[in-house]
Amino acid sequence: MTLAQVIKKLEDLADPEKVLFKEKKYGIHSDNALGVYMKDIKVLAKEIGRNDDLSLELFDSGIYEARLLCSKVFTPRNVTEDLMEKWVQTFNNWEICDSFCMTIFARSPLAVKKALEWVERAPEFEKRAAFVIMAAFC
Repeated sequence: MTLAQVIKKLEDLADPEKVLFKEKKYGIHSDNALGVYMKDIKVLAKEIGRNDDLSLELFDSGIYEARLLCSKVFTPRNVTEDLMEKWVQTFNNWEICDSFCMTIFARSPLAVKKALEWVERAPEFEKRAAFVIMAAFC
């Protein structure tokens, strides 16, 4: 599946009302969001399977739900320290932080190292990433 095909599928699932609902009910503020629920993203991730190249393209698209999907299709053992740093610095809500930490970071060989490092950080979601990794790793 190509990036364009995946974006089209996300756009077909889009509902701007869901963006407002998630923000009001769960405090999930997300920039450039389409309004797709996680359950639908998980279904799409199963359809795609593991695909690191597509995953990187999804993240770089800047679309919120594409980034969530990135966290579901990237192979945890292939994550690099540079990639973890790039991604963690973009987290701006608990949903995206937890998604990356539970499905990629905690399953990577770098989990413990990054958790111990990030726990000392000041930015809210970088520090949160450390604790989510710890919880998911255990």
